[in-house]
Amino acid sequence: MVSRLTLLVALPFFAACAHQGTAKLFPAEQTFHFEALRALGFAPFKGADPGEVLQTISRIREGDEESWFEAWNSTAARLEQTATASTYDRVGRGRTLLRVHNYFRTAEFFLRPDDPRKAEMYRKSVSAFYAAMNELEVPHERFDVPWGSGTLPALFFESPRATPETPLLVVVNGYDSIKEEIYFFLVEPALERGYSVLVYDGPGQGAALREQGLHFTPAWEEVNRAVLDSHFARHPLRPVVLVGCSLGSVLATRAAAHDDRVKGLVAWDIFYDFAEAVSYRMPGWVRSSIYESREESAFLRLGTSLGTRFSLQKRWALNHGRWVLGIDDPLAVLREYARYTTKDVSPDVRADVLLLAGENDHFVPLELLEKTRAALVNAHSVEVEVFSAETGAQEHCQVGAMNLVHHRLFEWLGDESHRPWQRRREAL
Repeated sequence: MVSRLTLLVALPFFAACAHQGTAKLFPAEQTFHFEALRALGFAPFKGADPGEVLQTISRIREGDEESWFEAWNSTAARLEQTATASTYDRVGRGRTLLRVHNYFRTAEFFLRPDDPRKAEMYRKSVSAFYAAMNELEVPHERFDVPWGSGTLPALFFESPRATPETPLLVVVNGYDSIKEEIYFFLVEPALERGYSVLVYDGPGQGAALREQGLHFTPAWEEVNRAVLDSHFARHPLRPVVLVGCSLGSVLATRAAAHDDRVKGLVAWDIFYDFAEAVSYRMPGWVRSSIYESREESAFLRLGTSLGTRFSLQKRWALNHGRWVLGIDDPLAVLREYARYTTKDVSPDVRADVLLLAGENDHFVPLELLEKTRAALVNAHSVEVEVFSAETGAQEHCQVGAMNLVHHRLFEWLGDESHRPWQRRREAL
């Protein structure tokens, strides 16, 4: 039986955020709810079918990572067989493979990094994605960006409707995404509107992590510069709008602060400071022990250990952090988060900026929005959009309400009152 003292030690590490007034796919487990909604939210872009998702999650026990894997893997494998058996309907085969990609990606999400099934699910997911691109005849260019002793894999989708004045959208994904998933997040809707899109796996992400062992770096200005240099060596120079998804908003902000080619910046949604987001609801003494005094007490380590034991979200986040950051010690992972911040670079951002936030974001406290906005003292313009629970877009990165956030983003891109890619093209 867990003692009262043990609970007092653990509570700061697994206190849950409140989410009011919305139906949940998993009422008792916010992390499962969010990831299931993430998969379901790609339905408008051919990445899911609601009936398939609902049937899949009906087989999952709340908080049970193994049943999560089994259910999503089963659905993906069944659809993979359907696609393989398809003979005449190439469009249907391609759309089925897009769902296979999404469901295999979702299946591997909670597996530990050292579980061999994780690598298998990733390979199957990526293979299905490119098979889908070929079946659907979606033009795309894959290329490798030199990086240290390795390379960063990149993927370019060119719109035939893009003009020299149309900005190139460059997407920086986050803590746990892969570049192929961004097809649903932004590529398909952007192509539909005449925008070209460049996505890539940086250090700590996707193939760069899984195939080359490259770990995250906060020096994302170097990462993004290398990607842009490589892209523009083969394609005409165009104004760049960086779109940072989740933790990618920190990375994209750091890149925008050091590259004059970046004329627009979208924080989708705001993150501001990784350590502050993680520790926001911790008692002050706990936060101070981790980030200021760097205390190494057994009491603090016990709290961290119990937090991962009792909280699925924290268990996943720290296991994932150890993998993507290349750090074995969970407490050191928390301290490493402090390097992923926009505090020191926000004043150097001179682009036009759009900040997006969700009212019930369970990762990033809404209170950090004003800090994000206030720090952009030299930005050419700053617009802010907070999505309320009433809109259905109140979750982190507005998962489950992609159409609404796309409408807001592309309205901002088309607003002639602040189009830097037209008014300041001479600066390119």
